[in-house]
Amino acid sequence: MSASKFRNFLLSDEGRWYWVIVAITLLSATATFVIPENAFLLVYVRHVLGSLLVLYLPGYCFIKIVFRLNKLQQLERIVLSIGMSILFVFIIGLVLNYTPWGITLIPIIFSLFLLCLLYTSPSPRDRTRSRMPS
Repeated sequence: MSASKFRNFLLSDEGRWYWVIVAITLLSATATFVIPENAFLLVYVRHVLGSLLVLYLPGYCFIKIVFRLNKLQQLERIVLSIGMSILFVFIIGLVLNYTPWGITLIPIIFSLFLLCLLYTSPSPRDRTRSRMPS
């Protein structure tokens, strides 16, 4: 696959979901670190974005790779995304428990951020390949 086709896909309307997921993941991770716990109204934004990062985004990115042809209905996609996200958070916590960093906020958010980016990045490339003629 040529780099220009991949770039054109990322800049098209069909590739907009990729940038939305990357932006939400980046915003969630940033809000978790920047917004203090004692900021009255902003703390709710932090909790909503943090919950989105922990409970939905990793599973959604994974489901986007596994079910590329959109054979799932919206409710099935949401339920699978939440279930897979909980599984990924459990596995990340298990792995981080045996590292020198332990289970603290920074390694967990950083791991979830990298996991979302890792699972999101191959999907546009696969979608571009599936549209290419054989």
